[in-house]
Amino acid sequence: GGLLIGISAFAQIGFGEGKIVVEQFSETYQNVREIEIDTIASNLIIQPGEEWKVEANNLNNRFSSKLQNGTLKIEEENTWFWNSNSVSGEIIVSVPDDTILRKLEIDAGAGKIEISNIEVEQLDIYQGAGVLEIKNGTFQRTDIDGGAGETIIEDTSFHNLKLNAGVVNVLID
Repeated sequence: GGLLIGISAFAQIGFGEGKIVVEQFSETYQNVREIEIDTIASNLIIQPGEEWKVEANNLNNRFSSKLQNGTLKIEEENTWFWNSNSVSGEIIVSVPDDTILRKLEIDAGAGKIEISNIEVEQLDIYQGAGVLEIKNGTFQRTDIDGGAGETIIEDTSFHNLKLNAGVVNVLID
């Protein structure tokens, strides 16, 4: 199974207006083979890095990140009250350079998803609304199901792509 070795840092956790606000989260992991991400409205960035790392800033929803049997599960749960004036949070996932990820699954309500410079065997993205931007990636099997928004794909190699774009603008460069 997966072994969790890391350093957790919670800078501030505030309780106000019926929600838990995670202002800053940072944790490193080892032996990750798959990633499952479920977000409500935060912007999501998946990028190369020196180590497996999850960072989160300015989240207005409950947030968790844990490693179970080689699968890194990142979840943002909706709280009771939606504050439309809130600033979008940001979740950053760093994947070590030269790693081929077995599976990356993203279920996003709204917000921007940026995926750059990674290689994945199976990519599944379900997005309600927002912007999906994929740059410099290699994906063996891909299923993208987008709702409303914009999909931008640049310098990316897809093998066996299934794209259901919904009501979106798709730009493939």
